[in-house]
Amino acid sequence: MEKTFLVCLVYAFAIDTSVLYIKVSDGPRNVRIAYAADDEQLWEGSGYITIRCNADCNPLCDRYLIYHNDTLKDTSKEIKITKTRENSGRYYCSASNSVGRGYVQSGNVANISIKYGPRNVSIEYTTDHGNLWEGHGYITIRCNADCNPPCDRYLIYHNDTLKDTSKEIKITKTRENSGRYFCSASNSVRRGNVKSSTNVDITVKYQTVILKTDRKSLSMRINSDLPTNVICNIVCNYYNCQSDIKVWKDSTHYRTIPKSFRRKSIFDRRKALSLGKLGNYSIFLN
Repeated sequence: MEKTFLVCLVYAFAIDTSVLYIKVSDGPRNVRIAYAADDEQLWEGSGYITIRCNADCNPLCDRYLIYHNDTLKDTSKEIKITKTRENSGRYYCSASNSVGRGYVQSGNVANISIKYGPRNVSIEYTTDHGNLWEGHGYITIRCNADCNPPCDRYLIYHNDTLKDTSKEIKITKTRENSGRYFCSASNSVRRGNVKSSTNVDITVKYQTVILKTDRKSLSMRINSDLPTNVICNIVCNYYNCQSDIKVWKDSTHYRTIPKSFRRKSIFDRRKALSLGKLGNYSIFLN
């Protein structure tokens, strides 16, 4: 910064006028950071963003530091960065000259946010009780995606059929909900849907006891009309799920049917029922 003083000396009838120049040196002031995109857009892709550190210095500033998310990015007054999501973040700078040997930090920051469509789309699931046994409880299925701005449209598919249009859904633990799930996502940058790179296969485990007869379907209430040839089978969907069958009658253990039996009659002798076998029967698996 330079200041000029005019000094006048007045004598009898003569005027002597001279000019005195005083040069005042100063360290950096008004340090500011600014940025501009080459096409005024911040979409991810081709092109550059120019970041510049400005400062009022006398003599001129000759040392600059530009920071990205608190990490030193460059030691230039001006840099160019590509339009990639990794370059999003918070920028600020510092400046120094020969007068003020220390650096003066910019009084502002530049927040640069590169916009991009969905990437890293994935699907995951969790269960409320940590298991997939058929019965009570839910399975939560969630579609994840890296988007800027955030994705606002999601599609979740079950066995290639659209299941829901939410980011997250809950399904019951029923065998009908077993199958292959995948999802897709989109945002305002990319209107088309981007499919998840992986699928999840959900298998709801079940173990069902079926009473069969060649004459009629059965209820668990045994009465005198029950056919003689009553067979108990297990239907299950996981490895080595066959097990012994325990039969209880009116809350009392009645008999155990070994898993090695090919024909599992719930009664100890397959013949016409006697009145002594009437009652409420329950089937349990070991």
